[in-house]
Amino acid sequence: MRTWTENKIFKAALILTALMMLSACGANKSFNPGDSDQGSNIPTNAAKAVCSKNFEKDETKIQVSAYYDSNGQYYNNKFRVKLTNLPADTKASDYDMTVRLMAVSSSGSMSQGATVPFNLEFRYGNGYAPVMSQQYPVFGASQEVLFFAKHLNLVPQDTAYADFNPQVLYNTAHLVAHTTDTTGAFQILRVEFRAPTAQGNGAVVKYYDTLLPIFHADPNEYAKTHHATLQNLHPLKAQASQSWTQEQFKAFSDQWCF
Repeated sequence: MRTWTENKIFKAALILTALMMLSACGANKSFNPGDSDQGSNIPTNAAKAVCSKNFEKDETKIQVSAYYDSNGQYYNNKFRVKLTNLPADTKASDYDMTVRLMAVSSSGSMSQGATVPFNLEFRYGNGYAPVMSQQYPVFGASQEVLFFAKHLNLVPQDTAYADFNPQVLYNTAHLVAHTTDTTGAFQILRVEFRAPTAQGNGAVVKYYDTLLPIFHADPNEYAKTHHATLQNLHPLKAQASQSWTQEQFKAFSDQWCF
């Protein structure tokens, strides 16, 4: 597993202290990303979902939000990822975690991109602040998670991993995935939980897929231009039979923003 130096701890503390002294008042977000979603064009006046949730196959819950900075500036190559509920065996298995993007072709075949680096961030007031600006290609469940939980004073400094619940960190902090995709070539964000190794390249034990925002909030309209593979990941698919307006679909999807 990766280790930490006193210099990193001191530097992180200085960054965090300085950020917390800034005003928590951020500009109102315009949520005006343009006319494209992750895979096809949608009408300018269509209601766009800027937040999403994973396809649920067990107790694990993941939310993904389009990336707006504290000034309301939108970045289409970054995404916020909230681990709302970790896999039940996360601690027992001491998983490493990686994030990657997935692409679905017009025929429905799926291909994977390389893993993408991410850092940790937390919400304060109407803005955001990094827990540490360093980006990671893989994150371990033990040393890294416990280190940051202590750094944010979420647990006592003498807490041992045996007494630590990793979910404590993710109740406060979320990931920011930094991709190189600025054209919408990928439509899915996949969070992978891997067997722990020193290099972080262990076998993938389980994974969870989430449709990348921004996309058409109305699952019926979305289905007209996307393959069934993607339709099945639309977080509002179960509500498709509701007689809702596009704005009502969009409002429903806002519950996954954070």
